[in-house]
Amino acid sequence: MEMEMETKLWYSVNQYSIDVSWQPYVDSYQTQLKCCGVHNYTDWFMAMPPEDFTPDDKDLIAQLVPLSCCDLNDTTQCTIYDVGCHTSMYDILYETGNTVITNTLATVVLQLCGAGFGFFLVRKLKLFTFMVEDLLYTEKRSPFAYSKMHSMTSSEKL
Repeated sequence: MEMEMETKLWYSVNQYSIDVSWQPYVDSYQTQLKCCGVHNYTDWFMAMPPEDFTPDDKDLIAQLVPLSCCDLNDTTQCTIYDVGCHTSMYDILYETGNTVITNTLATVVLQLCGAGFGFFLVRKLKLFTFMVEDLLYTEKRSPFAYSKMHSMTSSEKL
């Protein structure tokens, strides 16, 4: 999944100058994620290579990267984001995945606790019902003393 994400990001960077329909999408995710390029802003130089380039040419760099790579809060100059979009997207997916797994496990544990508590209550209810039934049957049989007569009769025969 990580390689596929990187491949798609490279494709979007390469298509940026060729196909105008890609530009709003690339600009959107770079602005929202505050990132530039796939790994960093130098990825744009591979897509649109300059003739004469040194890392000190900040004006040239600002012209070669899309405006969405610039920090919109800085109105005096183009401050380019140092973070690549691959890192930003991967971090979002990783955090979201961890949240989903944690919530799923918590839900399963909570449901198992609920099921265990339900079985406990049913067992206690059955035991309570049997105890009440035994008391009722004992009270019904005791006034007639049938069980005592039966035991005396069997012992007298011996």
